[in-house]
Amino acid sequence: MYQANKGYGFIIGEDRNDYFFHVSQVKSVDSPEQGEKVEFEPSKNEKGLCANNIIVKKTAAGKFIALGNIRLKASNIKDYGISAEETYYQKVYKWRYIDATSKFGKLLGVKHTYYYDTGEWYKISKKRFEAISAGSERYYHVMKASKGEIIGRYYSYYCVGNSDLNEADDLLAPYDGIFDLNDSKYGWHLTSGNYKAERSDVKKTKEEYLYVTTYQGDNYVFYESQANFNIHEKLKEIDEILL
Repeated sequence: MYQANKGYGFIIGEDRNDYFFHVSQVKSVDSPEQGEKVEFEPSKNEKGLCANNIIVKKTAAGKFIALGNIRLKASNIKDYGISAEETYYQKVYKWRYIDATSKFGKLLGVKHTYYYDTGEWYKISKKRFEAISAGSERYYHVMKASKGEIIGRYYSYYCVGNSDLNEADDLLAPYDGIFDLNDSKYGWHLTSGNYKAERSDVKKTKEEYLYVTTYQGDNYVFYESQANFNIHEKLKEIDEILL
């Protein structure tokens, strides 16, 4: 850290110790900025560690690194690397309409509906994953739909004579998107077992991510499945600029 108004500052050495320096010891044309790499000759006096004959390495100072739609000044990067964490997902389903196959059904224009696996996955909590994996029937499907399409059905039961009958009311999507029928904010309460999530509807993966922190206190995380760039190639790019 360099305080220009006072003419001195501190440099963190490779040994992680702080070295005091005065601007008079900077031999480069440019003064050091926070986050820049420098070369110096270490020394020690009665007050502690010092840095002498400082050369500012400007290789990264003016460069920017693109991380998707985020551009960071290379000299602002404090820490970075690749790590991994377990993530949990649930299958996404969608309703499909098919015409009736019987002559009577065709005559009346009857259409049947059923839901099918879209091949997409929706991120869920570890708690839900463990519950569904253990056979819990308290969780419902995650559905994908365009505005106005079916995302589920309410079932109401009533008795006529000695028979129990039921009626189904369609739940329609208020907008295009993916809908978690377990989300209480929608106020949905389904009662049919047909919409219960099964063990095969969930999976667990270990996903890598690139993390970048800055001297300004910003923290960025880019998951491999979501980033529009290769996180390993980006790590190499940062290495080449900063190391």
